[in-house]
Amino acid sequence: ANSELKEAYEGFVHIHIDQVNVSLAQLFRIIESCKETHSIENYTVSQTTLEQVFLNFARSQLDPDELRR
Repeated sequence: ANSELKEAYEGFVHIHIDQVNVSLAQLFRIIESCKETHSIENYTVSQTTLEQVFLNFARSQLDPDELRR
């Protein structure tokens, strides 16, 4: 599965993982196996909301110069 770091702040990270060929069970196994190695205390898994889809689409339509303002 492809993944992308979306945000990182104060010990929290937001990672987007494409659902291409990964079941939720596989995803939970992967995260659980990484907990100790990467000092993960808590995590959540959720589907993309319609609002997130809209915001990502709107952001992708902006000129990169507009985002810097």
